[in-house]
Amino acid sequence: MTPEQTALKRVTHFAAGGTPSVSEPQFWSDDEGTPWVAIGDMTSQPLVRRTERRVTVEGIASKRLPVGKKGTVLFAMYASVGTVSVLDTEASWNQAILGIEPVPSLSDQRFLVYWLLSLRPQLQEHFRSNTQDNLNAEQVGNLPYPVLSVERQRAIADFLDAETARIDALIEKKRRLIELLEDQYWSWVSERIWRAHAPTVQLRRALVWITDGPFGSSLTSSHYSDAGARVVRLGNIGMAEFKNEDEAYIPTEHYATLLKHSVQAGDLLIAGLGDANNHVGRGCVAPDLGRAIVKADCYCATVDSRTGNPQFLALYLSSPLGRNAVANLSRGSTRTRINLDVAKSVPVILPSPSEQTSIVNEAGHRRRVTSSAQHSLDTQIELLTEHRQALITAAVTGQVEVPGA
Repeated sequence: MTPEQTALKRVTHFAAGGTPSVSEPQFWSDDEGTPWVAIGDMTSQPLVRRTERRVTVEGIASKRLPVGKKGTVLFAMYASVGTVSVLDTEASWNQAILGIEPVPSLSDQRFLVYWLLSLRPQLQEHFRSNTQDNLNAEQVGNLPYPVLSVERQRAIADFLDAETARIDALIEKKRRLIELLEDQYWSWVSERIWRAHAPTVQLRRALVWITDGPFGSSLTSSHYSDAGARVVRLGNIGMAEFKNEDEAYIPTEHYATLLKHSVQAGDLLIAGLGDANNHVGRGCVAPDLGRAIVKADCYCATVDSRTGNPQFLALYLSSPLGRNAVANLSRGSTRTRINLDVAKSVPVILPSPSEQTSIVNEAGHRRRVTSSAQHSLDTQIELLTEHRQALITAAVTGQVEVPGA
């Protein structure tokens, strides 16, 4: 039976956040002070332990910021509206976030979190803007909350803690399987190339031409436009795969001044910058983008068809073999970088053109099999996530029998 409801503001205490002036360095600290939570800190972790920025005592005083204790519930009112996190440390937060503390005799903190999660799919009807999804504190305060004894709320929270933990563990196993399938594929690629017993040469031996992107004032953020010539950026260079989601353009008139950086269909694209998830030196083959150039830290090469195959070189550079070869030449601690001369001198195992084609064809077949299995696991994760949301909603609204409640 659906329980009677009251307003959220009647069973909790709210605290709105704020942002000290970013132009006042005394308000901010790199490694000391109080953690300051932004939306990005919430979406990356359900329990907020770390934040990108910290505020000083002066910064807190300048905006009279609230400082929440460990266990304070955070609710996003802008951007990722309805995202819920819990402070795992004493912290403050910005104006896009509402800090919520239960009234002990009326609401339980864990139940409150589950209740807010159950409301998220319904929040769109409360949005105040057609251009940006957002709520204000008054709207959040008027959201419904069930009238239940604290003991019953705790029993429901206990039930959901156990059930969601099981679902989360299963989701994590499936995500790990996706990663293992990816690792298995790339291990096969490295082994297959190694078994070719081919000579190792510098990458330049397989190229006709290579260029980097424009630096400095030749290409800045002010040059970008909504349409025109495509700009290939680091985000487009995947692991032997061109990622088309991150689209950027410059006017065709400006493109005409940057022709030495142009990209043609079939060119080899190489990432000159890497991080923990995407290693430096990875490569992919450019699709037909029409008019296009590479950005800084991206290299574009035309492969000599007499000695090389661009798909093979992209596979090699993206494989563990290529990653290790580039790692010995790269520099940088957190984001490794190679310059154009280093890119040209990367050691490459280079079989005959016919053998390269065979490896590319075999890798294509294995990639299709791997991707199909990964897609199946992704679908299972989506279904489990939907089931988790439905279970939370059913439990907090009294639609399922909860032991002890």
